[in-house]
Amino acid sequence: MSTTSVLPGLIYGYLDVGIDVTEAEFHDWLNNEHIPNRMALPTFRTATRWVADDGLDPKYLTTYDITSCSALTDPTYTALHENQRARKDNIMARVRSIDRRIYEALAPPPDDSTQTNGSRAPDGAFHELVAPDYDPRTPGPYLVAVEIAMKSVELEGELVRWYSDEHIPLLARVPGWRRSRRFVLREFGPPMGTDAAALAARGAPGRFLAVHEWASPAAFETAEYRAARSTEWRARVVEGAAVWERRMFKEMRTWVREDGQ
Repeated sequence: MSTTSVLPGLIYGYLDVGIDVTEAEFHDWLNNEHIPNRMALPTFRTATRWVADDGLDPKYLTTYDITSCSALTDPTYTALHENQRARKDNIMARVRSIDRRIYEALAPPPDDSTQTNGSRAPDGAFHELVAPDYDPRTPGPYLVAVEIAMKSVELEGELVRWYSDEHIPLLARVPGWRRSRRFVLREFGPPMGTDAAALAARGAPGRFLAVHEWASPAAFETAEYRAARSTEWRARVVEGAAVWERRMFKEMRTWVREDGQ
């Protein structure tokens, strides 16, 4: 287990194709136009497409690591959006749903400025815990995402401390664990697609997001994983949650912007 610097922003987008767009058209647009054009911008560092491995909807997830949570208001991005919106708007009007959120890497609890379990370390940079041989060019290949909303502000602090002091260190002992990161929601929406109204009616996503990368689902059958999920502290945290939604995805493809581009 080791620490490494983590980019401060994450774009996290659920997508469901529906019946009005073919899978071939949808994948061609994302793989050959939408994502490559964004990866040409300096604020976008990595992009990964994921497909659901849990049988749930939405079926697809796209994640982008970005250098700033204001990346989508940068003039270079807004110019790209305007120049290429014809095909984008056409597809987005026909897909079932697009649920986009922007998250910021989670800062540490106010009373702890020294820990580096996925938050701000003494040097002022954000850090994350990763396996010693982790390579961001080959993420996953399995991703578990947990969306969380706590019942009170006080319980939010307990959630952050539990992840930092117990849960992520225990996950790091599980064979097949690759990386864990935590984020807080900065903005979301507007929902798009033919089911936009239904998506909007659900309201805001949970305020917190934890994303864990794994080599294989076999990790979830190990004694170490069961131990990480069966502590008294975890039971108290889960009891204090108003929302606790877990999804699992498998990597489809990753794009990496190399230094100097």
